[in-house]
Amino acid sequence: MDAPLLSAEVSACAAHNGSRTNSHRLALRAGHATLTACLLFSVMCVLERPAHAYVDPGSGLLAYQTLTTLVAGTIFYFRQKLHALFRGSRTNDVAAEPDATRTH
Repeated sequence: MDAPLLSAEVSACAAHNGSRTNSHRLALRAGHATLTACLLFSVMCVLERPAHAYVDPGSGLLAYQTLTTLVAGTIFYFRQKLHALFRGSRTNDVAAEPDATRTH
């Protein structure tokens, strides 16, 4: 075999293995996070004690308001990325050309 051809195959194989390694790491992290959450929930259920407290009927509305505020804040924070995601990767040819119909 040719030496340049062999080195190209090795580098292509290394690039493929690198992407597999990154996705494997991400899958492992997701698995660890899921396992940790399940373990924490199990410990909380086992160590449950009576609260002897009163829950106001408006508490559910407060939780709903908090959740919707968090969602709205997240959307507002990432609005540019969301806008680019939904618009796609269109080129803006109109913006590059001067507008002939516009009067100053």
